[in-house]
Amino acid sequence: MASQPEAAQADDFAAFDHAVQEHAFLGLCGMIKLNPRAPLTALQQLFEAFVSWQTPPPPELNAMVQQIVHGYKGSIPPDQWQLFFGAQTEQVRLRLTERYQL
Repeated sequence: MASQPEAAQADDFAAFDHAVQEHAFLGLCGMIKLNPRAPLTALQQLFEAFVSWQTPPPPELNAMVQQIVHGYKGSIPPDQWQLFFGAQTEQVRLRLTERYQL
């Protein structure tokens, strides 16, 4: 069992790690808004990153990601979207569906 100082350090690190992740994703979303074509060759990895949060991201960031995900879905022909979405792992499809209503 961890002592109180060790547990506090672990909690502090988790909070720090979450804040760093949030800021990184805010920057990524900002870049995508400026240049939505940039991640097209890595769309699968982008979606995997979007669902990598163990808990949903903060509401503002979650809304940004949802807008981006739906933007890509709307810009890809439906038959190609179905192929792309079907090629995702079950976990990625499930989280995209649950968090971003795909």
